Amino acid sequence: MIRRIASTGLRAVSLGTRMLLIVALAHLLPPAEVARFALYSSALLLISDLLPLDSYAAIIRQLLGEKSDLKGILQRYFGLLAASALSLGLPVAWLYVSATPALGSLIAVVMAGHILLEILSANAARIAIALGAPLRANLLIFLRTAAWVFPALPALYFQGADAVFEDLLLVWAAGSALAALYGGFLLQRLSGQSITPRWDAAWTRALIRSVGWFFAGTVLYRAIIGLDRLIVERLAGTEVLAVYAVLIALAMGILSLLEAGVSAFHYPEMVKDIRAADWKRAHEGFRRFVRVNLLSTGGTFAVALGVYGLIIDPLLPSFYQGYSEAFAWLLVGTALFSASMPYHYALFGLDRDRHMLAIYATGLVAMVGWAALKVHGGTVVDAAIMPSVALSAIALGRFVLGRPSSWPRD
Repeated sequence: MIRRIASTGLRAVSLGTRMLLIVALAHLLPPAEVARFALYSSALLLISDLLPLDSYAAIIRQLLGEKSDLKGILQRYFGLLAASALSLGLPVAWLYVSATPALGSLIAVVMAGHILLEILSANAARIAIALGAPLRANLLIFLRTAAWVFPALPALYFQGADAVFEDLLLVWAAGSALAALYGGFLLQRLSGQSITPRWDAAWTRALIRSVGWFFAGTVLYRAIIGLDRLIVERLAGTEVLAVYAVLIALAMGILSLLEAGVSAFHYPEMVKDIRAADWKRAHEGFRRFVRVNLLSTGGTFAVALGVYGLIIDPLLPSFYQGYSEAFAWLLVGTALFSASMPYHYALFGLDRDRHMLAIYATGLVAMVGWAALKVHGGTVVDAAIMPSVALSAIALGRFVLGRPSSWPRD
């Protein structure tokens, strides 16, 4: 219980720091620079997950299955991560920046290095959770997502009216480097062995074949949560994107808090039981996961809506105020998405990757449909409903396809 409270508290500090960052950026940067921050951060998230083909799914399934060669798995996996970032990071970053003139071409070089650091640190945190160390994983997440904010904000403040996104970027990349170093140290401690990344072509080919359907599904999911800002910028303009970026960052931060405080403590054991075909224990773990998750989700999002209206909205510059309706729409989608997480992990444990592909395809179709109908020339509310529709569609699909009555029977 103490570890859970500490882990959730650490993620809450990370969330609070990110909220501070968003509010501070709204004050310290003009809307056009806030929009550049949104375009860069969404691309960094998208590329960092897609370059290694979201192959972490196969690794976590191995770690939660029968005993295996932990050192060998981690060495080969991080060899794959490093190779994908070093070979593809710069070309992909250059392509994205070239298609997004607002960022500027020189940012592609920084983004390429940043992609490598984010890939290493994000995957180290995922594996630490699967290995039963959520508290230390959340310390890593704090270093990766929040610690760098404290030196970054004074740097922006002292730039005054001349502050631009680049003043933030190098400090952010330095924070990612610190997180990657700690991630390497953490995995060596958890495994009890020295982990030196190495390339294994045959192992990599087998791994990629095993995650084909899962990767296809997560490509669609990453498009939903990674391309939304680009869609808003192209269809609704920079000013709408600036406000949308503030709101979506707050909503997704709340979602990550719930994943740290609930999912990280419940999914590993449940997935282990599913993969061991211990259906009695799996059903018990699922029911416990659902119960705790629903209570946490309902309470957290109700508090979030009140805190936004009473505290956060008045703290924002006038340009960003008065969008409580848009934020409420975002919370609807993220709350349903959060409530569906036990069903997602059930599908994950059952290897039902084609089901997940169908679910994410439905969400993407819903998002694109709404964008075509409403976001072009639309308002901030129209933009906020777009991801909410997609996340709600995903949640509904999970509820239907991941329900316990569809699981194998004893």
